[in-house]
Amino acid sequence: MSAENIKNQALEFLPAVLEVPETPPLPIARTIGWAIVAFFIMAVDMGLYRPRQRRRRCAWQARPGGQVKTIQPLESGVVQAIHVEEGDHVTVGELLIELDSTTTGAG
Repeated sequence: MSAENIKNQALEFLPAVLEVPETPPLPIARTIGWAIVAFFIMAVDMGLYRPRQRRRRCAWQARPGGQVKTIQPLESGVVQAIHVEEGDHVTVGELLIELDSTTTGAG
């Protein structure tokens, strides 16, 4: 009998607590362990060092940066015509909308 066979037979009859430290690990177990360590390192790298994408809650939601002021008309009326479009540049005194004169009482 060789020394290796004698060692293997002696390990078979040891209690589990003593057998585990004496037995060499299986190659597949070592591979799985290294794969878990590599996955953990990649997860930490992606979580800490990669730039995060900023997500918006809603594309249509606008939040004012300063004070908010509610604008209300002096008289309510029906809009007859709109003379400007979104994005147009306007000057002071330029006609923006036209109200229906029958409902406003203006003559």
